[in-house]
Amino acid sequence: MLHLTRGKVTKHDVDLDRFKSITDSLSHVIGDQLLAATARKSVPQL
Repeated sequence: MLHLTRGKVTKHDVDLDRFKSITDSLSHVIGDQLLAATARKSVPQL
């Protein structure tokens, strides 16, 4: 995830345990929803 504030860029890496198994077993749509929810919860912490 990249965050831009006043010309400064910050990069944040997130490692989701077992993400591949989630997308393989539940679908890529669910995986996309998980990524979006994780990003929404992470942004206020930046």
